[in-house]
Amino acid sequence: MTITTGGSIQAVAGHDGTAITGGSGTGGLMKIQARQLQLTEKGYIITNSLGEGDAGSIVLILAETLQVRGAGSGITASTQGSGQGGNLEIQARQLQVTEKGFIITNSLGEGDAGSLVLILAETLQVRGDGSAIVASTHGSGQGGNLEIQARQLQLTERSSLSASSFGEGDAGSLVVILGETLQVRGDSRIIASTQGSGQGGNVEIQARQLELTEGGGISTSSVGQGNAGNLVLVLGETLQMQDGSIRTSATSADGGNIEITVPNYFYLIDSEITTSVGSGEGGGGNMTLQPEFIVLDGSQIIAQAYGGPGGNINITTTGIYNFTGEPVEEVINASSKYGVDGIVVVNSPDKNVFEDIVILPAAFFDASTLLESPCEAVVENKSQLVVIPYVGRRSSPSDWKASNLPGRFFDKPAQTSRAKGRQTGGYVEKTPGKVSVKPVIMLASGCKREGKVANQDVVPPQLF
Repeated sequence: MTITTGGSIQAVAGHDGTAITGGSGTGGLMKIQARQLQLTEKGYIITNSLGEGDAGSIVLILAETLQVRGAGSGITASTQGSGQGGNLEIQARQLQVTEKGFIITNSLGEGDAGSLVLILAETLQVRGDGSAIVASTHGSGQGGNLEIQARQLQLTERSSLSASSFGEGDAGSLVVILGETLQVRGDSRIIASTQGSGQGGNVEIQARQLELTEGGGISTSSVGQGNAGNLVLVLGETLQMQDGSIRTSATSADGGNIEITVPNYFYLIDSEITTSVGSGEGGGGNMTLQPEFIVLDGSQIIAQAYGGPGGNINITTTGIYNFTGEPVEEVINASSKYGVDGIVVVNSPDKNVFEDIVILPAAFFDASTLLESPCEAVVENKSQLVVIPYVGRRSSPSDWKASNLPGRFFDKPAQTSRAKGRQTGGYVEKTPGKVSVKPVIMLASGCKREGKVANQDVVPPQLF
């Protein structure tokens, strides 16, 4: 079935597109092309296999937005028999899954679940308790993979992305590739898990930066016989966590490994990065961290086991800044309650300091060439200071600098003595290209009885 329109498609109140195969035949492809698609008030799209036949696949190609909103509203590709589940692929500018809306690929029988691929030019928003994007298996079939490509991803208000196994089949992998930021907050989760004998799926995330806040977390887990999956984070800038968690855990099987590569820093506030095994002889997962530096504030980095060996922690960083108030060996710890403890290794890469050293010349510069003798004090009314500007070249340290004084060095005009009208002071007048000193008249220091002025040796005012 193919639906093509240049406008919008809206499915509400149980109006749906459905393709079901109940025999040995293979279900057909359901393809929808439109500007936007809205599934609300229990509107849904489903392909399903009930027997040996494979379920059909679903392809949605939208120029703008796909909205899946409300309980019972969603898109499902599943199998309940031995047939393979259908694949589900969505291409759009943005995708919004809110208020218990869902997108699922699933296997309930022997057949493998189909893969779920989301390719978005802008943003994927999953919001609200019960809102979910899921690839899972409940039978012996393998779970499908969940792959997301987008500019940014926001999980808020207890929403989730998951790849899970609830039976004998192995869970699929969960891969998220983003050009910008991954935000997980408000008790939301990205999780790959197994609750049966199947192996847990792996989680791989690539993004520019990762923010885990308000109880947001990323994890792989096993509560059955299967081993927990591995968790790999490759970030272009930073990892910031506040009341967040990155965790692999197993009840009795082996815990998964954690590998995080960040070129800048980890900043953990009231958060944790852990691998753990709760009981049995399963080994704790190993941890490899490669940030530029780590800031721990009320946070822990722990690899622990119960009866098996504890996981190892290998950290390559230029520094660890511990603000927890506890010794660093307690907040970064690899241990086993009854088994052999793991090992914590912190590698600080050697740096060639000579690369940052500037070799000075053997002959030092003679600073005296930049110094000029100060102008002499006015002597016998003959001293003068002449400034000749350089023309046609850039200024150098030896050039005269312009004064900040406006107009004249001294704005006070010359005073006139009452004794025969002689001037008692002087000033320096500044003209373009030349500074001249006007005559400075000696101060009268007394007079004789016959009324003649007597000049004594008086040092004239100093200008410099």
